[in-house]
Amino acid sequence: MNRVTAPARARRGRYSRAAQQAAEAQRKGLEWPAAEEHRVALVIGNNDYRHIGRLDNAVADARAFKREMEGRGFQVVHRENADRSAMNAAVREFVGRLSSDAVGVVYYSGHGVQIGGANYLLPTDLKVEKEGQVIDDAVELGRLLEMVSQTQARFTLAIVDACRDNLFRGSGRAIGGKGLASPVSNANGIMVVYSAGANQQALDRLDDSDRDPNGLFMREFLKAMSLPGRTVQDVVNAVKMSVIEKAKAVGHVQTPAIYDQSVGTFLFTPDPVATLPPSAPPVVPDISGPPLSGEFSLEDLAAQDARVKGKWDQWQKGMQGAFDKTAAFSGSAEVKRAAWERFLSTYSADNPYSGDDEALRAQAETRKASSQQEARLILAPSLPKAGASQRPRYRSRRPPPRSKTERPTMSGRITPRRSPSSVPWRSRGMYGCSTTLD
Repeated sequence: MNRVTAPARARRGRYSRAAQQAAEAQRKGLEWPAAEEHRVALVIGNNDYRHIGRLDNAVADARAFKREMEGRGFQVVHRENADRSAMNAAVREFVGRLSSDAVGVVYYSGHGVQIGGANYLLPTDLKVEKEGQVIDDAVELGRLLEMVSQTQARFTLAIVDACRDNLFRGSGRAIGGKGLASPVSNANGIMVVYSAGANQQALDRLDDSDRDPNGLFMREFLKAMSLPGRTVQDVVNAVKMSVIEKAKAVGHVQTPAIYDQSVGTFLFTPDPVATLPPSAPPVVPDISGPPLSGEFSLEDLAAQDARVKGKWDQWQKGMQGAFDKTAAFSGSAEVKRAAWERFLSTYSADNPYSGDDEALRAQAETRKASSQQEARLILAPSLPKAGASQRPRYRSRRPPPRSKTERPTMSGRITPRRSPSSVPWRSRGMYGCSTTLD
C-alpha cells in the first residue's frame, strides 16, 4: 500500500528544489551545504549484555557519534543497551525514514558474531546456547543492508564498531566462526566500514593512562569528520591510516576494513566556501596605504582552482564507475531503461574541466533509447506473418455465375433460358452452318 501524506508531498517538493540548488552549486565547482540534504542516522550502542561479556566504551562511542550527527543535520534514531525488540524497532524506524534523496548512516557499537558467513549484531538480552538462537534473535547485518538498499537512498554508510575475533572463544561453546566476515549481500550503493580487520580486536584505550572516553576508532573518526570539505571516502581513508599508526605504536594490530559498493559521495562537514549565500558580496580587505611593489600574487586562486578541479576529477571518476556498473547491469529491457534514467539524473551536472561527462551522457541516452525500443518490441502485439492471406485481393473481371435457366442477350440483359421442348431441332450442316428442320 502506497500512502503519501501531505507533509510527505511537501518534503518531496523541498528536496527537489534542494537537488536543483545542489546541481547548480556543483556546476560552479562548489559543494552544497549538507544542511540541504535529507539526512538520517541509526545509532546503537550496547554495553550491558546480560549473558555474555560486558563492554566498556560502546555506549559512550554511540553517544559521541549521535551528538556529531545531530550537529550536522541528521535525524538520529538512537538506542542504548537495546534488547532484541528495541533493536528491531529502531531498524524499522530508520528504514522507514529513508527515501531516494536521502543520505543514510548506520553506526553500531557492541558485540557481533559470524555464523555461516553471515554477520549478526547482538542485542543485550541474547542468551546463547546454540547457533540457532543467534540466527533467530540477533539482527543480521546483511538483511539490514538489503532493507536499506531497497529504499534506493542516494548514499548509505554503515559502520560496525565491534571486535572481529570470536567472543565465544574459551567459553566452552562452539558458536560462530572466526569473528565477523566481509558483508556479502546484494546491497549495492552502500559503503561498509569495520573498525578492525578480520580476527582483530578494536582498542578501547592505547594504554593504562589513556582517559579518553571513546575507543581508538571512534576518536579518530570524530577528528577526521570535523575537517571541512572532506568527502566520506576521504574521511574513512584518513581514519584507517590513523588507527593503524596509533595501534602499531603500542604494539597492537588494528586495521579498519572498508567494503565500498557506493556510487557518489557526501560531506560530513561542508566547505565554508559553499555555505556563503549566492548573492554575498566579496570581502574587500581594509588596506591602509598602497600595497608594496611585488606583493601581487595569484597563488591562492590557482590553489583554489586546483582544489576544485581535483574534486571534479574525483566526480568524473565516480561517473565513469557508475557508467560501467550500469552498462554491466543485467535485467529486462524496462529495468535497463530505468537504470540508465537513474544514471542520467544522478550525473546531470556539467563538468567545467572536462567533456568526458557529456560523452558519457550521450552514450547513456543512446543506450536508454535502445532499451526503450527493445521494451516496446517486447510489449507490442504479435503481427500475423505475411503470406497469401495478406496479398491484396482484386475484383475478378469475370461475370458472376449464372443459373442454368438464364442466358445473356445482346443488350447484356439476362433473360430466362427456354426449355429444350420449345427450341426447334437444329442440325449442324457443313461449314458450321445451322439447318433447322421443321
